[in-house]
Amino acid sequence: MYYNSVMINFRNLAKSTEVINIFGSSVSQTDWTVQKAVKDGYTACGWAYKAVNLISRNAATVPFVVKNKDNEIQWDHPITKLLLKPIPFLNRLQFYELIYQWLQLTGNAYINKISGSRTIAELFPISPDKITPKESTNNFQFIDGYSLIKNGMSNKGISFNPDEIIHFRLLDPSNPVLGISPLKAAAKAIDLDVAQQKWNTGTMQNRGVVDSVFTFDKQLERSEGDSIKARIMEKFSSVFGRREPLILGSNAKYTRLSLTPVEVDFINSRKFNMSEIFIIFGVPPQLGGSEEASTYNNFSASFRIFWETTLIPMINMCATQFTSSFAEQLEDGYYISPDYSDITALRDSEDEKAKIVATYYKTGVPISQLNEKFEIGFTDYDGWDKPFNGLQKQPTEDMVERSHWRLIPIEKRNLAGEMARRDKIAEGTVKDVFTAFLSAQKQDVITAINAGSDPMDTVAKRKDELHKLILDVAYGVSNEFSKTVITDARGNPPNFEKRGAEEDALMAEYYAGSDYILTEVSEIQQSTVEAILAQVREATDKNWTVQELVLAIEDTGIFSPERALRIARTEVGTAASIGQMVSGRVAGAKKKTWQTGGFDIRNIHTAREGETVGIDDRFSIQSGSTGPRFPSDHQISADDRINCKCFMTFE
Repeated sequence: MYYNSVMINFRNLAKSTEVINIFGSSVSQTDWTVQKAVKDGYTACGWAYKAVNLISRNAATVPFVVKNKDNEIQWDHPITKLLLKPIPFLNRLQFYELIYQWLQLTGNAYINKISGSRTIAELFPISPDKITPKESTNNFQFIDGYSLIKNGMSNKGISFNPDEIIHFRLLDPSNPVLGISPLKAAAKAIDLDVAQQKWNTGTMQNRGVVDSVFTFDKQLERSEGDSIKARIMEKFSSVFGRREPLILGSNAKYTRLSLTPVEVDFINSRKFNMSEIFIIFGVPPQLGGSEEASTYNNFSASFRIFWETTLIPMINMCATQFTSSFAEQLEDGYYISPDYSDITALRDSEDEKAKIVATYYKTGVPISQLNEKFEIGFTDYDGWDKPFNGLQKQPTEDMVERSHWRLIPIEKRNLAGEMARRDKIAEGTVKDVFTAFLSAQKQDVITAINAGSDPMDTVAKRKDELHKLILDVAYGVSNEFSKTVITDARGNPPNFEKRGAEEDALMAEYYAGSDYILTEVSEIQQSTVEAILAQVREATDKNWTVQELVLAIEDTGIFSPERALRIARTEVGTAASIGQMVSGRVAGAKKKTWQTGGFDIRNIHTAREGETVGIDDRFSIQSGSTGPRFPSDHQISADDRINCKCFMTFE
C-alpha cells in the first residue's frame, strides 16, 4: 500500500537519504494484546463482555458477497464462495465473530490469504498477538510486510508480504498502521468498575463495617469482654430475640455504624460505568439490559440505531478492505459488499424509508427521482418520471369530458344495499384470504421457534405476499364500489373488469401515487412483530418452554380468524371509500357528505353525520390529530378507522 495523499517535493527529496516517518511514531508491537484485553477487560467486566458480544455476534450475521457493476450479487463467484466459507474448521458465523471480537478487543484483526493452485483457497485468521506490521524504509510506502511474533518479540525479517495479509483496523490517528480498540479507550472506566465490583463484594460479605460498637469508660479484661459479647449474642442472635434494650454496666455506650451517603453513592455509580462503557463501544444501554433506559417502545428503535451508527460503519469498513485485498481477483467494476437483506432491524428502516418515499411522491416528486435518491429498487415504467399527488390531483377537463361520467343521484343510490354488499365481501372472500395468510404465517413462526430460529424473520419473509394480497383486495373492492357512484352517459355502470381500460387506469394511477398499500403492509406486519416480541421477551424473563411460548403467541389472537375479519372489514371499508372518491372526482363532484349507517355507531362518527366539505377537504377532527378524507382513511387514528361502517355521498 502506498501513501499517495501527502504532498512531497520530489526534487528536494531526491537529494536526501533521510527516511521520513509520516506517521509521527514508529510502528511497533503494542503491549495491548488479546490476552491482556481478555483478562483485564473482557472477562473482568460484565459490561465489556456484553458490549463486545453484542457487536461481534450481530455483525457476524451479515455475509460478504461479490456484486457486479449493476449491484447484483454474484453467488457463483469464487470470492463469494470463499467469503461464505473461509476455512473448514470454523463456520462463517464463528469466523467473522472472531474477527469482530479482535477488532473490539485490540483494534486489529488479521487474515492470511492461503493460495491454491489458481485462486485463494482459504482465509486463515491470525491472532493480533502473533503478527505485527513491519515499518517500511520507503518514504512512499506504509509497510514492507508483516512479521510474526514469538515470545512477545517481533522477528526482524518479513514473514508475509503485504498482499498476503488482510489487515482490518480501527484507525489510531497517532499511528494509522495499527488500530486502537474501544476496549482500550474504555480501560479506565473498566478498571473503576472492576474495583467497584470488588468493593461491593466486600461490602456484601462484611456488610461494609461492623454493625455497632459498645464502649466502656474502663479498660475491660478479656474475660469481661468475652462475657459481655456472649450476653449480647445470646440476646440478639436467636430467632426468639426480642427488640428489648440490653442493660450493661460500667457506663456502657452504644454506637450504631452504617454506610455513609458517599459509600452508598459509590455502590450506585456502577450504573454510570455501564453507560460510559456502552457509549464508548457504541452500544445503546437499552440493549445491555439497563432497566432505567429500556422500555418496550424504545428497544427496537435502539436496535436500529445500534446497527446504523455502530455495526454498519464497521462492516462497511471491512467490506472496503476486502475489495482492496481481492482487487486482482475481481473483474472490472466488481466489488465486495455486505448483504443486509436478512437483517430484521434494517427491514424496519426500509419500511420507514418506504413511508418517506410515499410522502415525497404525494408532494409531486416523480418515482424516477426517488428511485435514484433512496435506491428503492424500482425498474422504469411508463410515466415513472411524472409526478402524481393521489386524490389531490384534479382530473383534467378532457378526462372528464371524454369519460362522460355522471354522478348517480343520492335518491337513486341503494345505500343500504351498498353497506350490505360491503359487509358480505369483507366477511366472505376477503376474510378467507386474510385467514389463510395469517394461518400460514403462524405456521412459519411455530416452525421457526421449534427450530430455534428468529420468528420475526419468518414474519418479514411474507411481506411481499401481504403486499400483493392487499393490493389485489384494494383493486377489486375499489372497482366494485366505483360502480355505486357513477354511470356513463347511457346510465350504465362503468366496466372495470377489463385491465387497461381508461376507468381502471384512473384507479391504478391513484394506488400508484398513494402510500396506502405500503402503510397497510407496514402496520399489519409491525403489529404481528410487536405481539410476538412481547411474548418472546416474557418467555425469556420467565424461562418458558418452547411449547409455552407457542401457546402464549397463539393466545394473543394475532393469527386468529377474528383478527383476519377485523383486517378484512377495515381494508374493504378503505378500498370502497377510495373507489367512490376517485369516481366522484372524475365525475366532477365538488362536495362530499359524511353518512353513517348500521348500528352501534361510534360517537365520533355520529358527530360527523351530515357533515359536508369540499371534495379536497378533510372532515372534522373527532379523534387523533387529523380528520379523515373519507371513511376508513388509513391516515387517521385507529379508533376512528377500524371497523368503520360509514360512507359518503357526493354533489
